[in-house]
Amino acid sequence: MQVLTARGGSHGPVVIPKRARRTDRGGPLDVTFARRLRAYESKLALQESRAVAEEQDLEFLRARFARVQTAFHAHRLVPVYQPIVDLRTGKARGCEALSRFQLEPLRPPDQWFAEAEAAGCGLQLEMHAIRSAVQNRHLMPSDMYLSVNVSPATLRSQDFANLVGNLDGESLVVEVTEHSAVGDYDALKRAIDQLRSSGVRLAIDDLGTGFASFMHIVKLLPEFMKLDLSLTRGVEGDSVKQALTAALVGFAAQIGAHVIAEGVETAEELSTLVKLGVEYGQGYYLGAPGPFPD
Repeated sequence: MQVLTARGGSHGPVVIPKRARRTDRGGPLDVTFARRLRAYESKLALQESRAVAEEQDLEFLRARFARVQTAFHAHRLVPVYQPIVDLRTGKARGCEALSRFQLEPLRPPDQWFAEAEAAGCGLQLEMHAIRSAVQNRHLMPSDMYLSVNVSPATLRSQDFANLVGNLDGESLVVEVTEHSAVGDYDALKRAIDQLRSSGVRLAIDDLGTGFASFMHIVKLLPEFMKLDLSLTRGVEGDSVKQALTAALVGFAAQIGAHVIAEGVETAEELSTLVKLGVEYGQGYYLGAPGPFPD
């Protein structure tokens, strides 16, 4: 039996059956064999390429997981709090808990949470951030509420339900952060109704950035509607933004909700928002993220 070695690494030699041996004169048999050999070599090369790609993906996933675990165990996730201010009185009525990651690579918090989700530990990192945010709740003034960002998946989890069960629900607002469509609003609404039974209130974030936020409002009827900073920025000189903001304020009043404007950065924006009837706001002009406000 003739043996011909083909590429394939650990796959070993290709054994040519007796009937496929070359003849002295060549012919159709040689052509058929050559084609099959090339096809087999291509198949082995493709398998090897896939194995390398899978190994690279696995290493990438391990690196992601290791970075997220560092945030857990090295206590590099630090909560900060930005005041939510009554625009009519200038008094802080609540504050939003935000996460800051004090480790490399330096990047926005949403990228850390996205990486955790891709690494299969999104719920764990989100719950870690929420626990870190609420653990100092006793330092807040008693007449202020704490607002925490929660994805729909985490909101439906038993871990989150257990955590809220140990808190004063009436001082807690849950901000739904998902920007994409929710597949099962009935399940989400049941979870929210359970939270509301303990006094927890609901806010819909990033209103004005897309269809999903409006569907959240229609389906979930929040107590707070948060205007995205893209509506707030430069509102004093934009008649379209003013018209949309006024319409949303009117809509909120009809469903019994309160409007919070995010990203208030200037006195002109603040003055315009007050004229349009916006009740609450947050942004660097009103207070930067930091420790609990006094």
